[in-house]
Amino acid sequence: MKAMIYQSQEKGCGYASVKMLMEEMGLRNAERLPEPVISKQAPSLGELIAYAEARGLLLAGYQFLEPSGLARSQAFPLLLLVKEGGKEHLVMAKAKRRRGYLVCDPKRGKIRVNEKEMGSWFTGIYLKPLSFDPKKAEAYLRPLPKKVKGNPFLYFIPFLETLVALGVLSCLRREGSFLLLSLFLALYFLLWAGRNFLFLSSARSFDREYSSRCLAGSPEERESLLRHYCAYKKVCFAPMLSLIENACAFLLLGFLLALNEPLFALLILIPLSFSLLSTLFLAPRRRKQKESIAEKEKRFAEEEMGQQERMALLEELLQSGQGYAKRDSFLNTVLVLLCAFTAGLAMAVGPVSSNRFLFCLFASLSLLKTLCGGLNDLASIRQERKERPYFRFHFQKAPISPNAGENDRIHP
Repeated sequence: MKAMIYQSQEKGCGYASVKMLMEEMGLRNAERLPEPVISKQAPSLGELIAYAEARGLLLAGYQFLEPSGLARSQAFPLLLLVKEGGKEHLVMAKAKRRRGYLVCDPKRGKIRVNEKEMGSWFTGIYLKPLSFDPKKAEAYLRPLPKKVKGNPFLYFIPFLETLVALGVLSCLRREGSFLLLSLFLALYFLLWAGRNFLFLSSARSFDREYSSRCLAGSPEERESLLRHYCAYKKVCFAPMLSLIENACAFLLLGFLLALNEPLFALLILIPLSFSLLSTLFLAPRRRKQKESIAEKEKRFAEEEMGQQERMALLEELLQSGQGYAKRDSFLNTVLVLLCAFTAGLAMAVGPVSSNRFLFCLFASLSLLKTLCGGLNDLASIRQERKERPYFRFHFQKAPISPNAGENDRIHP
């Protein structure tokens, strides 16, 4: 299975599990299968079987009479009915391993459950796939959303940073003049700081696009908004992840300077103290702001309100998200400038031999930026996968089939 499919409704674990099973059995992009609206009660197993059968997946319900029945079964994947917090919950058991079962939970993600935990978790009731026709399900898939074009300079800046860093390394190796070395160093950190301002400009561009499309009525525009919304969230909250990268860079700079001259380590206290104080004092406030933004997004998606009221809430939501990114970008810019000042001061008062340590600094920074960038991308992808189903269902009221009507809604 290429991707985990999370539930898009509070009681939509059944539909998400069925879609995961379809993708496991050969359907591509199963997350684009629309699902019925759950009014109050969760759909029964019979309703899930009917939903799957209409899309080419034939399911049959069974029950293990003995607790060890699942351990002896070889017919994976299966949909298991489990007890989660005193309520029934549907998950997909993908396979059985030596250390337990590989389970895809629409609420928590991919987890591993051992035999003992499965014995108290599993109710014994399960759904087994008998046959599947992917072509029948493909007729229900929504079209792919259009890609959102970001700021091209965001993709060009890493190449500029690499060229400037190579110039710094070349200058250090040749024992170049202090003026030329300082010029390369200033360009490198200015590019680093400029990346944060480009993030903000992209956020403003996304705001304008988001405002113009959020209330559009056509399904095509709503589909294009999905990709746009995910990019918007990534831009708004990406600067916070850069703080970790900068803090690690300052620690590395202090360590390398201390190897050359112990007194130089005191210089790193300037940016490091700023980093620690900003993290300690602003972390609680930042957490509350993020929770407030999430609450506004939920209100915007679920509450019934007029056009004018919805636009006012949207404007408030966008201002909150942009302010969140603006504060973190400002902190990053200050930290980068302090780091540049510290490195420049150390080079001005230190011997020429310190160039060897600064050479190690830039080589290590290159590896650090690559590692942090990869971790940032992985975290963003995981967060996007969690938010995409919720956004697709609540923000885009597209029909679940070409001839959908009131019968496609599940009522208690």
